[in-house]
Amino acid sequence: MTYKEDLLFNYDYEIPEELIAHAQKPVENRQDSKLFVVNRKTQKFCHRKFSDVVEYFSTGDCLIINITKVVPSRLFGRKKAEGK
Repeated sequence: MTYKEDLLFNYDYEIPEELIAHAQKPVENRQDSKLFVVNRKTQKFCHRKFSDVVEYFSTGDCLIINITKVVPSRLFGRKKAEGK
């Protein structure tokens, strides 16, 4: 496998349908947004609501908020044989 093929291999995977977010708009009450929590000590994770986020902060912690938006986009590529 070449270096380029190895890089493309990282984008070749299956995602179970039930794990794909289908909502096109945020939830009406933003506090009901989902929060995925990873406990690094126990290596366990759980699903919570974003309103629970304050339970995971200590004095002096800093919260960084990502306000970027998803832009509908598409990547086009070419095969070695000039096909799409």
